[in-house]
Amino acid sequence: MGLVCPTSYPNLSLITLLLVTRWQWRAFLVGGGSAAWLYLYGIYYYMTQLQLSFVSTIVYFGYLSLLALLDFLVTGTIGFVAS
Repeated sequence: MGLVCPTSYPNLSLITLLLVTRWQWRAFLVGGGSAAWLYLYGIYYYMTQLQLSFVSTIVYFGYLSLLALLDFLVTGTIGFVAS
């Protein structure tokens, strides 16, 4: 429930107010937009807080990418279903 409401409301507003064609893709992309913020924060955290070796950096960004992709798919699906 923690991700459903904050993801659903912007999508409903966007689709209702704009009444765009191909609304399904727009709803999916707007819902999945939180993944971009997650990935950018991961980069910021790496630059300011972490001091890792090369291999650890590769592992960190690999897992960060997987987490951002999962977040994109989950919140994008929530946005699509809510619209």
